[in-house]
Amino acid sequence: MRSQRTASNRDDPEEALPDGGEGLHDLDILRVYGAPAAKPFGSLTHGKQGPKPPNRPIPPPLPTQGITPLDRPPPNPMTLPMPQVLSRHTPHSRAFSLIELLIVIAILGILAALSTASVASATLDTRRTAFVSELRVLVQAATLHLVREGRPVRQAPPGTLHADLIPFLPPQSADSAVSPIGGEWHLINNTLGVQSGAGIVFTGRGPTRDDSFMARIDQMIDDGNLTTGIFQKLDSNAYYYIAQR
Repeated sequence: MRSQRTASNRDDPEEALPDGGEGLHDLDILRVYGAPAAKPFGSLTHGKQGPKPPNRPIPPPLPTQGITPLDRPPPNPMTLPMPQVLSRHTPHSRAFSLIELLIVIAILGILAALSTASVASATLDTRRTAFVSELRVLVQAATLHLVREGRPVRQAPPGTLHADLIPFLPPQSADSAVSPIGGEWHLINNTLGVQSGAGIVFTGRGPTRDDSFMARIDQMIDDGNLTTGIFQKLDSNAYYYIAQR
């Protein structure tokens, strides 16, 4: 009955609603005025596609002539080219050639030889200093024995210190018969034209030194001449400090 009254009186809202609209639902009011009824929630987009967006026209490209660099728009970082990663084997990098390696090896060999020579020279200088120091100790002991006993120390073979001299020597000097530069300690008494003296004889025990080596020792003791002064070469491979002629 309500539907018939609504359909016949669609053009006259006051006649369709005699009671002023009281007691009617919102859906009935929308039907009276011709509005479509609301659809359920699930039927809005189910199985149907929405309207397509209108096609927007593509803007024309910006003019490039007559535009200064300051007027140009900033570049798009998404369109910039990717930086190229330098390879490990670039045209500027190359391996060492065989000649370069040989040159480096030769330089290292020269440096090693120079360092070895300097170390060896320092070692020889140390040995010369130790020899001169021990020789003076030996001469002082022989002189002290002569003063106390009234006679020189009895002569012994090279490399052997007489028992009479041992009490006048420091403990470390009495235990060594070989000098720091090689050769054997030897004390002489009324031999080789010398009344008393002390020195070394190179008998093959340890390294044998030549005259140029012993002349440098003579410079540390005397005048550097092995034929004059208090340190002389009195025999073949025999060098003595003359305590008393």
